[in-house]
Amino acid sequence: MRPTDKKSLTQFQRLMRPALQATLAVSVPTSERIASQQIEHKELNGLTMQQIWFGRKGVGDRIPAVQILPEAKKPKEAVLLVSEKGAAAEVWNGEGEATGLAKQLAERFEVLTVDVFRTGMASGERKTDVQFFTTYNRTDDAERVQDIVTAIAYLRQRFKRIHLIGTGTAGLWVLMAAAVTEGDGKVIVDAAQFDASSDDEFVKRLFIPCLRRVGDLRTALALVCPRPLLVHNAHPNFPRNWAESAYKAANATERLSWREQRMDAAQLVEWLIGKM
Repeated sequence: MRPTDKKSLTQFQRLMRPALQATLAVSVPTSERIASQQIEHKELNGLTMQQIWFGRKGVGDRIPAVQILPEAKKPKEAVLLVSEKGAAAEVWNGEGEATGLAKQLAERFEVLTVDVFRTGMASGERKTDVQFFTTYNRTDDAERVQDIVTAIAYLRQRFKRIHLIGTGTAGLWVLMAAAVTEGDGKVIVDAAQFDASSDDEFVKRLFIPCLRRVGDLRTALALVCPRPLLVHNAHPNFPRNWAESAYKAANATERLSWREQRMDAAQLVEWLIGKM
């Protein structure tokens, strides 16, 4: 079922995007359905920051985030930065690799860092040892994908072009969110040396029931096409062949970049600001 030409890619995306969205149990809200509130403002490490929360109206979710406010003219594009440890908490406290990356990004973009489900400021316990829990509830990883999708909707209130960056395991969450949302912004996925041939990896690091049945990372990579995509820190078993096949079918091979090594902040920013 791997797409091999433009027609088969279009058919694949038409069928598999709703299938993946249903498997993730993710809703894709419009920007009008997002409520937000400013909490606190401060300056640290040369960054002017605004702590906020946002969520879907009528749902009750409150996603903590830190907006880095540009000092110069208003940027026309935004970057959503997600870290497995909680990018918003790291930036707000001036700690972790997210801070350095956000500081470089803020020179050219408005940056929104978020703490998705059970990371950073959104950390907390969750009782899951009950019968049929995943029948009626999203897993932690699916909740994280939902939070990223919600963050994209929040940014769409002011920006047409939104770039997505996931560091560490958050790269996998960002890939899933990019696969079920529309957009032309660039996507940077830290593949976190994830072995996509291993069922055990999916259970431990990307646990979403039925994800493998719907095509897992292979489907997600094909759905992101033809957006500019950088995959780095990739395990040999990360499905590069599916990505290459999809981008070739779309006549967009120049939009796909693949690195086995993990790239540093300066390299990521350089790729992001490149012409594409």
